[in-house]
This record gives sequence, C-alpha cells and structure tokens, in this order.
Amino acid sequence: MRALGSLLRKTLARAHGLDETASHDPAYLFGDLALGTVAQVHAPYTPELHASLRKRSVIVVTPRRHPLDVLLSMLHFAQFEPDVSCWLGGNYLDYFVLSHDTVHGQERGIFWVEVGVAITVSGVMMKIFYMFAARRKGEFS
Repeated sequence: MRALGSLLRKTLARAHGLDETASHDPAYLFGDLALGTVAQVHAPYTPELHASLRKRSVIVVTPRRHPLDVLLSMLHFAQFEPDVSCWLGGNYLDYFVLSHDTVHGQERGIFWVEVGVAITVSGVMMKIFYMFAARRKGEFS
C-alpha cells in the first residue's frame, strides 16, 4: 500500500505523461531536475523554501493529513530511511521535538509508540484467536 503523497505523485505523473521522483531533501528540487517532473519532497514548510519555489514557478500540491497519520508514517519509515529523523529537527527516538516542553514531547512520543504497539499486538492476538476458533469448528484447514 502506498502513502497518500506517493499515490498523488504517481497519479499526477501518469495522468500528464511526466517523469516522477521523490526525495527527502528540498535542495533536490533546485538541482538537475528536468522541467515537467512531478517531484515529491518531504520537508517542513519554511518561508525561504516557499519563496524559492515560487521564484522557480514550481506548482506546490500539499495533501492534508492528520497529525497522528504523519507521526505514524515517520515512525514507520524511520526504520528504513535514516533521513526521516530530521523531519522534525531531531534524531530518531528524540521525541522532545513533538512538544515545546521536552519532557512532554518524550511522554507524547512514547505514548503514541505504545498505542501503536498495543493496536498491533491486539490485532495479532485476535487473528490467532479467530484462527484457532475456526479450526476447532473445522472451518479452517
């Protein structure tokens, strides 16, 4: 399953017959990127970035996402992509960037990681239970 940004990038590129690419570095947009390329960049908004994009006539499309969806995506992709840790200006597992108060940020990060673990473990346990229940009835082979 693709994330919303990847799906949007691929759909726009295919619909308009354009090349597509993705990066975690906004500087990538200002390199040797071919004209008419649909580029996906994970970067926080800054006035400087916005001004640079407008100066180069870049059309920006920003899908709106729930903050918890963004947090779960970062926690998921941080396992595979080292650049993800800098999305919030910190290192992997440095949850202090999630709040203005460092202690509250750490508490918030740990809480949401534990919520994700609880949901995952609960889902697996229910799946195992239903598989055993179906097996007993002879419905599962």
